[in-house]
Amino acid sequence: MPNVVIIGRSSLGICDEISAIVRQLGIDGENAVITYSPELCCIDMTKQHRDSPYLIVRDTDETRARTIGTALNARLNMDTEVQLLADFLPKRE
Repeated sequence: MPNVVIIGRSSLGICDEISAIVRQLGIDGENAVITYSPELCCIDMTKQHRDSPYLIVRDTDETRARTIGTALNARLNMDTEVQLLADFLPKRE
């Protein structure tokens, strides 16, 4: 299951855009999630400590993770990290 993590306050407004991009890639929105915390911010290490939002794409499927990460990076022009998960244990219905 793909999980896109948003790091940085100024990036919170892009949830709908991320969802649309993932759906355009043919991934069912029911099988993907976005994780964010309004309190979580990311700043650069300059004296100004400017906001420096970025994305993390996590998935157990390397090809899908890279596809999503590449699409988000290209369309949103944001730094994007791709993490391959060893396993994902879904909740039981």
